[in-house]
Amino acid sequence: MEKYVFYSAVLLALTGISWGQTPAPAAPAPTPEPAASGPLAEMKGYRLTPADFDLLLKMLPSVNPQTLTAPQKQQLVKNWMQVVAFSEEALAQGLDKEPGLDEQIEMFKKRLLFERYQKHLLSQVEVSEEEVRKFYEENRSSYQVPGQVRVSRILLPTKEKADEVRRALSEGVPFEQLAKERSTDGVSKEQGGDLGWVKPGHKEPDLERMAQALEPNQISEPFATNVGWQVIKVTDKRPAVQKEYADVQKVIQQQLTVKKQREVLEAAANDMFKKYDVKIHNAP
Repeated sequence: MEKYVFYSAVLLALTGISWGQTPAPAAPAPTPEPAASGPLAEMKGYRLTPADFDLLLKMLPSVNPQTLTAPQKQQLVKNWMQVVAFSEEALAQGLDKEPGLDEQIEMFKKRLLFERYQKHLLSQVEVSEEEVRKFYEENRSSYQVPGQVRVSRILLPTKEKADEVRRALSEGVPFEQLAKERSTDGVSKEQGGDLGWVKPGHKEPDLERMAQALEPNQISEPFATNVGWQVIKVTDKRPAVQKEYADVQKVIQQQLTVKKQREVLEAAANDMFKKYDVKIHNAP
């Protein structure tokens, strides 16, 4: 049985078979109802026990056993028995004697052991609550809801036309009226020039910069941008809001854990390279 399971495990890893991707067998086989304590499936010389099935699930990290439905479990059993049957036939036809197969199996074994040791290392990584809070206090500005500015604009093709609009605004002509009459921005002009809320990282950095420098109800002087000359008005502002520690604690915990895990793995790799005198030569 161990020989069947080992070859089948190799085939499973190489083919990527899971419940979600099933090659159709040449001849459909009946699907028996699984017994609660007996084998879930069997063939000559092999029995798939519930314990084997649990091991199979552990070999499929992309599958969450808690979310598998009964039909999905049944499909997974059928998939696995296809792997076992194919591997048995490969043995019967002597395909296990093909050159290079033993080396591939040995490499797969090393991969499994690598994953086991990596899991062992990562299980020892811990991030304390004190570390999380310290990181938050030292990086408070990184955990803010950025301030926003609500902007209306009048977009114009030349500086001369922009100056004309600015003079009209100084004489008391309403901004919304001029936006509808003179702006070349086909979208915002219908709303009296309203662009909505401008957030940090806006696609027009010059507009964002100018808007941040203005106070509510203040109108800018004409300025050039990559889309044309603009005159803008800030209609409202929202200040940046600091996120509370409790709101970001889990996010920081995860960030620090990933960082520490990466450092642990890199340090362990360096130590193992020295311990086993690893030498890296030029790739072929």
